[in-house]
Amino acid sequence: MRKLNDPNRRQLGAGGKPCPVAKPMKAEEYLRQTVLPALPSMTVVSVQPFPELVQIARRQLGLSSADNGNGAVHVEAIRARVELDKDGKPVESWLALAVVTRTFQVGQGTFWDCRQIDFMALRAPKGKLDANDKLFKFMIDSVRPVPKWQAYANSTIGKFYQVESQKEAA
Repeated sequence: MRKLNDPNRRQLGAGGKPCPVAKPMKAEEYLRQTVLPALPSMTVVSVQPFPELVQIARRQLGLSSADNGNGAVHVEAIRARVELDKDGKPVESWLALAVVTRTFQVGQGTFWDCRQIDFMALRAPKGKLDANDKLFKFMIDSVRPVPKWQAYANSTIGKFYQVESQKEAA
């Protein structure tokens, strides 16, 4: 924990601040603890698994379509129905996100990388959200990462873990 919290060893995230060190989380925990506090006042009506987004995320990551539970990468996705007032009018939104947890062997221990990907929202006047469900799923499925960017991101993350492993070994 001392090494993980050392600001000289941490990559910086939004606002130049390092991402907080935390245990891996389930997707609903991530939504409630990390996403919702950063959004305007919303009431969570329901949260449900979103298997379609799991498949999309696994495809984007270049993984097989099935997660057998024994691999180094686990993907979980949810969709939450929330209600809020926008300009004095009641609206509903679907908030969808996938959480990817990767396991890496580092030295004699294990390093966990848990991050949220594919965060999307669709808002509609109250009572009209369900009528747009097919459109929402089509929008999510139509997002395609640029292969050059995906290769760059994967390479950068891989190099980061190699450096961390070398620091740990030293």
